[in-house]
Amino acid sequence: MNKREIVCYNFDGSGIEGKAEKVFFPKTPEDVQSIIRSGNFDVVPRGSGTGLMGGAVPKKSIVVDLSKMDKITEFDPKKNTVRVEAGISVKELNEKLNAVGFEFPIYYSNLDISKIGSIIALNSPGNRSLRYGTAKDWTDEIEFVNGRGELMKNSKSDLMDFCGMEGITGIITKAKLRIKPLTKRSASVFQSEELEEVLSVARRLKLEKEVILLQLFPPEVSKLLGFPEKYNLIIEFDSERGKIRNQDYENLIDLKDRVFYYLYKDGYYDSEDPKLYFDRLRDLFSFLELNKVPYFSYLGSGNVHVFFKENDYKKQDVIKNIEKTRVKFASYGFGLKRKNFIDDFEKKVILRVKKRHDPFGKINKGKMIDFDSRVVEPGDDVPDSRTRERFFDKIKDIKPGNGEEKTASFVSEDLKKQESQAELSKEEVKDVEDFNKNIMSKKARINELIRNVVGEQKSGVSDNISEIPGKQSVRHPVKAVSESDSKEKSLIDSIMTNKYAKKSDDKKEVKEGDNKEKKQDSDESDIIKRIMTNKYRRDENAS
Repeated sequence: MNKREIVCYNFDGSGIEGKAEKVFFPKTPEDVQSIIRSGNFDVVPRGSGTGLMGGAVPKKSIVVDLSKMDKITEFDPKKNTVRVEAGISVKELNEKLNAVGFEFPIYYSNLDISKIGSIIALNSPGNRSLRYGTAKDWTDEIEFVNGRGELMKNSKSDLMDFCGMEGITGIITKAKLRIKPLTKRSASVFQSEELEEVLSVARRLKLEKEVILLQLFPPEVSKLLGFPEKYNLIIEFDSERGKIRNQDYENLIDLKDRVFYYLYKDGYYDSEDPKLYFDRLRDLFSFLELNKVPYFSYLGSGNVHVFFKENDYKKQDVIKNIEKTRVKFASYGFGLKRKNFIDDFEKKVILRVKKRHDPFGKINKGKMIDFDSRVVEPGDDVPDSRTRERFFDKIKDIKPGNGEEKTASFVSEDLKKQESQAELSKEEVKDVEDFNKNIMSKKARINELIRNVVGEQKSGVSDNISEIPGKQSVRHPVKAVSESDSKEKSLIDSIMTNKYAKKSDDKKEVKEGDNKEKKQDSDESDIIKRIMTNKYRRDENAS
């Protein structure tokens, strides 16, 4: 690359400026090994470069762009697994899988550029995390190159050494992912001028097994998207229970996913993503609206995306308000901008894992934690082999200290599990008490609203909420694989070679769905004022 092209790699989505000395485009894991072994330099792995916390910003570093490692190397329809290279995007993977009746359900608004290696390194929760969890829940194995240049594999039990580590422990080259039969989905939109009413409906809908997304847009952001200037709650179903189906459903999903672009267009380039328990959301929403700070939220998982203009004085007040509640952050990671939010115990765990996989501190220097190991910048003298050997002798036998017999990943997981269980139990008890005291008087009203949202197919609320992400039953799956061995071989060949065709009956299916929707709309004209059936038709009396 020439110097003008390299300048593009000085930045990522955070806007922080760094310095890239060289950029490499490896095509195989062996190429990545050669880069790591070429010298004791800081090496920054990079996917699409859209991170908002500076996780891919180089500091006089070598940048390893994995975009050319974008192949599917194995597909097993019987075991519902697929093995892919780290540079393939979520969109490209799903295009290939959808054509043969499967999907990878970790879905993102910017799925056209999100890379598999990046979402595993961040352990990102998708938009549908209410039911499908995070990237780790759908990853069975990863292949990576560590700081010594060794090609290694980690199984499910050790994934936390990389999931959420933001690329500081090694460069992910391949991953074995779990997939599922493709589901025919639908949606509904609930509108109200009262925040309390929307939250009451959302609280009940969270318990529905088929509800996979509850996305709230406040009046200001709703107006920006072209919705009525009210609270708009987008409800997505893992079935056809919603009133918006087929092409109207696709249009609605496309519209809501443009929220980032509309906000960026208005100058809101800076963003934070606190994650709160459900009962704390109301106070944060009220604070943001009082200060005229735009936001939207995934109510099922408690993720809130808050937006600011450059050098916005309101940001400090919002950050202080967020810090008071001791919240966690959802999907952006820590990188350079937020590493001060990591507490001392977590830093010790991260440091121990970092030393085990990257003892020389070669990979992604300065992200998440500060590591004292000397890393030579391009142009400096490289330490001779004897110096490197003496340094390695000091740290290669690092063992867990007293009370840390388990691996760092297990220590971290156990602690987080205990804390989350303790805090969750308190919150759930409080949820039940508050619900019984404050909501029961409105039960008839809420049940009516729920029926309007999800239709008459099932008006009750499921009591079973112990479903494991990624393992729930699917009501209307598309039949994915034939029992015939010859057809299965043809299916595998088609997805591995990318030679697939769209189904011929797609148009017919859309037409039949549209006819059914029109009939249903005429039968339910009395509730159009409460439920918007598609983005083109608005209530004539809507304000």
